[in-house]
Amino acid sequence: MTDAELDKPELINGVAKERIAKASGKPIDTVLTMLFLHKQSKVMAKWLHMKKTAGETLPTSDWELQNMMQNDLRVRAISKQV
Repeated sequence: MTDAELDKPELINGVAKERIAKASGKPIDTVLTMLFLHKQSKVMAKWLHMKKTAGETLPTSDWELQNMMQNDLRVRAISKQV
């Protein structure tokens, strides 16, 4: 990956995904999964920060986390921003 791609993964286009997959010796599906999980982690981190600064209850288990994220409309708004 180039320095620009490391700083901003959203810059990675189809050609770059193929290049990264070839250089790492992994299938392109693995690269796509990595990029998806990276975006989801950014959304989750921003959402948890919003909840914490608002003084709301934070999830204590994976089940609670999934349930809260599905029911909170702010998650969709955050995912559009990221």
